Amino acid sequence: MTQYSDKIIENILNDSFDNQKLIDQAAQRDDENSLVRLIEFLLSKGFIDDTESLLKISLNRFPANDEFKLSLAEIDIENGNDNHALDLISQISSESELYTSAQIDKADLYQSEGLLESAEGVLLDLQEYSSDPVVRFALAEFYDSEGENGKSAQLYDYLIEKGFSKIGDIDLHHRLASALASNGKFEDAVDEFKKIGEKNTFC
Repeated sequence: MTQYSDKIIENILNDSFDNQKLIDQAAQRDDENSLVRLIEFLLSKGFIDDTESLLKISLNRFPANDEFKLSLAEIDIENGNDNHALDLISQISSESELYTSAQIDKADLYQSEGLLESAEGVLLDLQEYSSDPVVRFALAEFYDSEGENGKSAQLYDYLIEKGFSKIGDIDLHHRLASALASNGKFEDAVDEFKKIGEKNTFC
């Protein structure tokens, strides 16, 4: 059975953007997987308002879907609806594959509100829960942004020693070099910057 989501995606790819009626129909009738795919597509194209309204209806239909909760929480954070975002994040259990992402979002939200001890606490607890390198990277970024470059350098170095040279598109050698330089360890920083040059040379 053709889903309304498929038609919406096709329309947008063909530069047809008057899809509100179809979005309403998709929200009420499409299956869960089709809605996940549509929401991911709309977010990738920057249709935030349409996605928000779609998520609210979809979450009412499929209240156990953690992808819907996290996506709506992230939109709430962008819109300043912090309390609702935290409520949605709290509904994502530690058994969920999205728990780590949800907790990192929670830490980011606390940091943006100036609740630095709470933000750090979330990330430290998460570090005990998950071995995902993204967790230590998030903690390193937190320390970096707060000027605690010695702590961030230790974490970047730890990740590099574990075999991670990048997290996403971010070069950890560059992050480590910058953290070392900010911490006054200029010779060590130069060594790391040289490694970046060597990697670029041989790429």
